[in-house]
Amino acid sequence: MTGEGSPKPKKWTDFTIKALRPSAGRTEHRVPDDVVVGRKSFAVRFRANGKPKKLTLPPGTTLAEARSKAATAVFMAQRGEDPTAAKRMAKEAQRAAAANTFKAVAEAYLEREGKKREDERLRSLAWRRQLLERLVYPISQHPGRICFPRR
Repeated sequence: MTGEGSPKPKKWTDFTIKALRPSAGRTEHRVPDDVVVGRKSFAVRFRANGKPKKLTLPPGTTLAEARSKAATAVFMAQRGEDPTAAKRMAKEAQRAAAANTFKAVAEAYLEREGKKREDERLRSLAWRRQLLERLVYPISQHPGRICFPRR
């Protein structure tokens, strides 16, 4: 062989992945078992319902965990389920939970009051905002724990 053609495939281990250095542009390295390594994060490429999909795994995932999660994702896709839909729904649920806090509701109320015309707006809007920021928001940050300021 003259050295032309495809290079010998690498054996991917945690050590070889830790040894990868960033390049100038975007680089993806293919690992057997449908795992893609890029920016030292893992992604799984598969087809769900005939469409190509890519599921990015959370940062800090080891190679063994990535292979396990890739196998699970491919298995789900073969059963007709979409693993990316589950991740998307979890993100939406987290976003909805964050929007349903007391602080988010109070800020929406204050913003809505601030947009009213001058004659309809509360005169005490700035005072209410200051009161909420000083007394209420610190308490609402700690679920199950109520603290009162000392006098």
